[in-house]
Amino acid sequence: MFNFKKYLIILMILVLGGGLVYFLISLANPVSWDEEGIIKAFKDKVVSKEVENSKNCSDLPSLPDQAKKVVTKIIDGDTVIIEGGYSVRLLGIDADEKNYPCYQTAKDRLEKMVLNQEVVLEKGEQDLDQYCRYLRFAIVNQQNVSLQLVQEGMAVARFYSGQNKYRTEIQQAEQTAKLNKVGCKWAK
Repeated sequence: MFNFKKYLIILMILVLGGGLVYFLISLANPVSWDEEGIIKAFKDKVVSKEVENSKNCSDLPSLPDQAKKVVTKIIDGDTVIIEGGYSVRLLGIDADEKNYPCYQTAKDRLEKMVLNQEVVLEKGEQDLDQYCRYLRFAIVNQQNVSLQLVQEGMAVARFYSGQNKYRTEIQQAEQTAKLNKVGCKWAK
């Protein structure tokens, strides 16, 4: 006999993130799944997602000042992934996020500068942000990447209270880029 309630629960699991595995298991052997088992599987899946999404920054390895790492992926114009899969947010700048005018231009430029390159990662005043990203200035071929992106009009200068390293140089570069209408941020 068709058990509508049981298949409704399975459908809920699929829709709410349970995935194809639960569906296939239930089709292969539907009588082995009682309602309590399905509900428990759903709750376990939800709990594991919550744990997965709540990052614990204390689990990250130390990244010493002046560490040399290879950049393996570009997220956007101010965030990269380094070897080991760790995120690094570049200090001193703010680049456009997805769906904003300079997003792709800044991302592409950063990719040309650092992708698959070894960079020196210089610490600022703070080690990590709230998203467990390392906060660093990236230096490639003795060039400060944040400074270069601002000079080229791909990003704006962004410093918070207590952040002073490279502040003067990057803010001056932004003023020069604005004045000269350089790059995606200022050429209009």
